[in-house]
Amino acid sequence: MTLAHTSGDIAMLAALPDDAGMPFLRDRAFRAELLGWMRLTRSHPRYDPDGLNRDALPMSALEGFGAKVVLGRGLFEARSTGWGSARP
Repeated sequence: MTLAHTSGDIAMLAALPDDAGMPFLRDRAFRAELLGWMRLTRSHPRYDPDGLNRDALPMSALEGFGAKVVLGRGLFEARSTGWGSARP
């Protein structure tokens, strides 16, 4: 076991999940399937039967709308080009 002692260590560890998950989120087919499973609006025909809904996440209506917009558009593709990157 190695302990994180400095703010740099903590920042590096905090970035690991984002770095590991980003290739999946850049994949349009993955995001489409993810959105197919997530019931982000109460008007979704399968919102209640299986618990895969906004309430279980838990998300507000605004957060659900934002997730649908972000995951459903090309923002992740734009991010892969370096647009919006805070890292060098």
